[in-house]
Amino acid sequence: MNKNQKGVSNILVIGLVILALIIAGGIGYYFLSQEKESLNQNKENLIDINSADAGEWNTYTDKEHGFEIKYPNSWTFSELLVNNSENIFSINFYEEKDNEKSVRVSISKADQSIYDFALRAKKVTKTKKLLIDSYPAVLLGKEGALGGSLNIFSDGKIFKIDCHEEALNEWQNMFPTFKLIKENGEEKTGNMIDNLKNDEEARKFFDATEIVENKPDSIEFWTEAECPSIYADYPYEAPLFYYVNSCEKGEIGSHGGCLNCLMSEITVKPWQIYKNSEIGFEFRYPLKIFSVVDEPQISAYKCDFSSVSNDCNGFVNGEKKEIVKINGKTYCLTGFSDSAMGTNRLKYEYVTGVKDECIKIKFTLSQNCSMFAPGDPKGESCQQERPQLLQEIISTFKFIQ
Repeated sequence: MNKNQKGVSNILVIGLVILALIIAGGIGYYFLSQEKESLNQNKENLIDINSADAGEWNTYTDKEHGFEIKYPNSWTFSELLVNNSENIFSINFYEEKDNEKSVRVSISKADQSIYDFALRAKKVTKTKKLLIDSYPAVLLGKEGALGGSLNIFSDGKIFKIDCHEEALNEWQNMFPTFKLIKENGEEKTGNMIDNLKNDEEARKFFDATEIVENKPDSIEFWTEAECPSIYADYPYEAPLFYYVNSCEKGEIGSHGGCLNCLMSEITVKPWQIYKNSEIGFEFRYPLKIFSVVDEPQISAYKCDFSSVSNDCNGFVNGEKKEIVKINGKTYCLTGFSDSAMGTNRLKYEYVTGVKDECIKIKFTLSQNCSMFAPGDPKGESCQQERPQLLQEIISTFKFIQ
């Protein structure tokens, strides 16, 4: 049975939204609905600025096994017993006062390619391919499972970062800080970007049946899916940090597709990098979602962020202000909402501190779900798109040299 004949359960769809982070990420949950619900609606994801986690997170570095990752200051770690030849290493990060709240990093031999792994996983879960430092990875969630899982493929090994449900928020913060490193501690990067210049590699990574044109800044191909739309039953989903720039419906079963498969000709582009080298900060975003007036802004000014309090007074304006954690770093967050012609625009401001300066990041996301009646599943899916996209954007927040 081909994928156009398969249904994806609502449970799995909701699971992916939680994981995305991504998914992943997702890091310090926040969203304001069209009804302008309070930012306080999900207290579990807010950070107590007076807690042990308020400062910078600790960094675990393992040069022998080639990785590093950040973890909460109030947590500790312990190596786990490896009991078979396929497993290489395993370590558990956990909260000392609550051992059930844990995130595990494990390394095993890769006995299959990323594409075989993703294909098998797709039979039981929702999957999303992505690149981490130009290494291929698969983000997934399992029906009925506790937590999320990210699997990174490198040099014949799989680095797996997973968690239990109780530590999902910490997992969402931790996995974007994961880095593969060399023996001398320097960051290590893969060659997947170069590999995607090869049509056969690109065909597998983007789930294409036929490559039309493969350029450095875009790739055009045919695939067994519908054009992305909240009305589509089998929409194409681009790998994380790529977006569909254009799509045209094709003839059923054409261009290498199965006999009864819906076919689409799609052009995919990588997310843009918005960088301010002078300030030393960057993040990624899908260019198509921003209009000229909504383009992101990054600015810096003198401040003492160490004096920040739970209400963020003096650092962000607005009635609703929150402390959130993004990739292990503390931010103040506020949001402003306005609506016109059925479109709801949310303006986000994030502020964090570096030495004696504050860094402010501003951008706007728009959404229009007014065409759906209350209770319509399509409308609920539409409402989920913006918070999911927000989590994916903020997971790319990065300080640079």
